[in-house]
Order: sequence, then C-alpha cells, then structure tokens
Amino acid sequence: MKDINKLKKEFADGYEFSIVVLASVPEIPEVDKLDIPNDERLQGADLTSMFLHQTIPGIIKNSIGENYELIIVDNGSSEEHLESIYNLGNRNGTIRFVLNEKNLGVGPGWNSGLRICRGKYICIVSNDFIVKTPNFLRILQKPMLEDNKVVITGPQTAQLNNSGMSQPLWRLPYVDYSAVNLCMFKHSFLKEVGYLDDNFYPLMFEDADIGWTANERDYKVMQVDTPDSFHWGSSTTYRLFTNAEVDEIFRQNKEYLLNKHKNYLEERVKLDERYK
Repeated sequence: MKDINKLKKEFADGYEFSIVVLASVPEIPEVDKLDIPNDERLQGADLTSMFLHQTIPGIIKNSIGENYELIIVDNGSSEEHLESIYNLGNRNGTIRFVLNEKNLGVGPGWNSGLRICRGKYICIVSNDFIVKTPNFLRILQKPMLEDNKVVITGPQTAQLNNSGMSQPLWRLPYVDYSAVNLCMFKHSFLKEVGYLDDNFYPLMFEDADIGWTANERDYKVMQVDTPDSFHWGSSTTYRLFTNAEVDEIFRQNKEYLLNKHKNYLEERVKLDERYK
C-alpha cells in the first residue's frame, strides 16, 4: 500500500478527492397518504433540515485534513430548499454548485456533477445519507490502493440477484455493485465507461448497471465497513412518485438492465452454481 503522506504530495497541485452530493428535495405532493409507505421516515422527515444540519456537516466533519472539492448538485428542488442551499454556499465559499432547473433523474443528475469533477477519486453522497464514519474517504479509497483492479467501493449492503431483487450474497467471491447513496469511483473508470447510464430514468438500477459494467470489464467492486453511517432510503422517491408509479419504474428499468447485461448474467449464473 502507498504511504499516505507520499500519496497526498501527488495531489499538491490538484484534488485527490471530489465529493459530489445529489440534492433533490421537492415539495411534498398533494397525494393520498395511503400512496406513501407507512413509514415515519418518509411521512415526516424534513429533508432540507437533514441535508443542512446532518448530511453536509457530516461530510465536512469527517473529511478534515483531506484534499477534496465539494460539489452540490441540486436536482430540481423546491424554492425553499434552493434558498437554503444558496445560504449554505454563502457561508462556505469552497462549495461548488450545479443547479438543475428540473429533476433530471438520478443518473443524469449525478452525471451533471460527475463530469465537472477534478479529483482522482470521486465519492458520491445522496442528500439523505448521514456520514458518521471518521476518515470515510480513506476507508473507501483503501481497497483501490491495495488492488488496481478495484474501481468502485461502498458500504456493505445487499446485492442484486438475477431476478432484480435484493439479497445478501456474502458467500460469493465477488460483489456486484454498491448503491449510489454512498460510493467511491476511480475517476479514470467513469471516464472510460462514459459515466452513469442516463437510460435508467428517472431512478433505479443505475447503481447495479455501473457495478456490472465494471465486472464485465474485469474490474472489481469492493465493500467496506462504514461504522455508524446510514441511509434513510427512499425519502425523496416517495415525494415524487406513488407506489404504483415506483412499481412501473422498477419493472421497466429492470427489463432494460437485464437485457443490457445478458451475457454477464449468464456467466454469473455459472459462478452462482459453483458456490451454492
């Protein structure tokens, strides 16, 4: 493994890390509450307050001493949230902003920030992910320094099986993907593959796709332990879509994913059989 002090010198004239936060806080829609899952996280969470007082401060607090740039992509949020973001920028001049007038979807939204990154390693964080892991950038980066084939890292989580559902695959000698609520990429890899696939509109499976793409190109995806950090999960999705709409988005994007990676899945099934 490279010496950290020597590594930092390599980026003396630039950024070692880019941290990109995708913020999408629409107004709560006028829909029947029955259409929103019966989960107080989704029913009552104040995403603007969470973003300003937990997400961003958590990132900054746990990145002290690192050479990084912070980019906030606002993906068509409400005017109230936009005003709060402007105030945040006025207090911290080191933050760069990308302001999308409408919600472009997860893939295109991320890409509008990813394409302007200047760091060698890019860490993406969703607006409802709370970072409480000290030195989380180094934790995510470590596998990439130890193995040049590793191009994506993220927290330990469930993986996607062949039917498009989520389940743990701890017994297998590979990892399929890391959810884009928190993960790190090698910038060179994202450039090589053309960033995230915009066709997974408006959301779902863009994370599985980029992970499978890495595996298809003989790269690796690794999971690491990020103690105390957590994701609220779907807290934005159900402010934009009803249950029925989410189900239809899932169906269409899953079909596109499985068709796109048909050859990869056939090889993976063989590997699954070996490790049952």
